[in-house]
Amino acid sequence: MSKGAAEPPKQVLEQNLLLQKCNVLLVEDERLIREILCRQMKSIGITEVVEASSAESAWNLLTDSKSKGFNVVITDIKLPGISGAAFVKQLRSLRSPRAKKIPIIVLTGDSQLKTYRVLARYNISSYLIKPISADLLRRAIEYALGQSMTPPLASGPEVPEEPAGPTNQRHQTTPAPSQRIKTNRGWIKTKKISARGVLC
Repeated sequence: MSKGAAEPPKQVLEQNLLLQKCNVLLVEDERLIREILCRQMKSIGITEVVEASSAESAWNLLTDSKSKGFNVVITDIKLPGISGAAFVKQLRSLRSPRAKKIPIIVLTGDSQLKTYRVLARYNISSYLIKPISADLLRRAIEYALGQSMTPPLASGPEVPEEPAGPTNQRHQTTPAPSQRIKTNRGWIKTKKISARGVLC
């Protein structure tokens, strides 16, 4: 560091150190996407990344007695065999306190609100829509680790039910009302998650 240059804030140094020590389990079946995500994580200081191309492989890694454990799980939804959603549900169903609390970041190309709501009930950390930037990935991981109070995008998942309306379904010609999500810009009405994702 040159003479007179300002030193990084203590919080930034602590976050960088935490990322360097972070051990990530990446579950993604597409090799190219795994390579991109690994490069992104390396660019933000994460070098301990264990890759799995299926939920079955990830499950074996998580239950391996020789494993030193993972700090964060990043998983795609569409996987061969057991889906990412089923994998998350299975992981949360274990009696182990660690399995119930380990941060899970979901990556997906599915922006449908229905898919998000299914996964949000399993206490996921973030729901990110592909493709994602290295900066968004860093913020999601920092938030998952509890080192950042700033969500990657939104402050959800507060998705209230719409007020009950007319129940005559046979003569209903208008589309169903949109759902509402509370984001960092206030309440929005939408039938899809935004292009970047939502914090859970």
